[in-house]
Amino acid sequence: MKEMDDTRTYLGPDKFDLIEQIKTELGDEVVILSVERRPDANYEIEVALSGQELVGFEDSFEAPDDDVIASLLNLLMNQGVRYNIAKKMVTDVSFVEGVSKEEGWSVTLFSKVLSSVIRFEEEICFTERNVVISGARMSGKTSIALKLAIQLSNVCDIKCAVVTVGGSQINIDRTDATDVTVFGLEPEEMGKGVLASIMQQTEDYDLVFFDLPLVEDGESRGGKNVEGCLQALRPCSEMLIALDCRSSFHYQAKILEELSDFNIKGCVLTRVDQGLPLGGVVSLLAESEVPLSFLGTGAVIPDDVEPATSERLAWFYLNSSFF
Repeated sequence: MKEMDDTRTYLGPDKFDLIEQIKTELGDEVVILSVERRPDANYEIEVALSGQELVGFEDSFEAPDDDVIASLLNLLMNQGVRYNIAKKMVTDVSFVEGVSKEEGWSVTLFSKVLSSVIRFEEEICFTERNVVISGARMSGKTSIALKLAIQLSNVCDIKCAVVTVGGSQINIDRTDATDVTVFGLEPEEMGKGVLASIMQQTEDYDLVFFDLPLVEDGESRGGKNVEGCLQALRPCSEMLIALDCRSSFHYQAKILEELSDFNIKGCVLTRVDQGLPLGGVVSLLAESEVPLSFLGTGAVIPDDVEPATSERLAWFYLNSSFF
């Protein structure tokens, strides 16, 4: 059990035993924020110590299997959708008549549930020439930048460049046969003079994607240079935030908060194809109201990135190996 100032996290192999433990220790004056099944098959339940009543949670899970509300709550919370978001999503289920234990949830029906709380931007139009793709290191930013640049270059016949800082050399090498120009730099190199030089070299390009990692606290490897470039680009760029499905809700929320001063065009979910629980990102997108623009669906460059739709996200959610 782990406790912070206003939350407490319980860990164990049985979801219902954990709920009983929570009620025994804290009574009904507690709000369950999330129920997540971890890769080690244990359940992790986070509760808020806020004095609010635990309304309807036990009844929801003990309702008959073919009950629409119970079915939907289980579908949401088994993958870690936070309780307040799950409650919002089941408020109006009139459009999902006919769901049963035998038939289960179809992609079409569940996509309607997701659309009720998440903004999907299926058609995105960049109004700035510079597009920053930022997020945590190893979150798939480099691949997304390369995939988008190549697709736009091929489909729209525009001239694109990618500036990647500390990106995977393997991914960069795989663009050799394309018309996209790639500048591969290390964080230590990204001073103001280098940025000014790149801006000058790319003046005649239609779109320039900057793959810039979010600088972690205490990071020393060129961190000040990268942070300086982010701030220099802020007034003349739009931003896509890369959210890795492997990361926790709290870590992703921290990323959105730290980048909130930028002109955020939308989010890109990476690694949605890896069978990971998607409840955390569903909760984050619902709470933040930041639009979801693209899905990273694999490692193939440039094919495995696509516009985000409720149907595709529903398909990945329902086919998660954690469900």
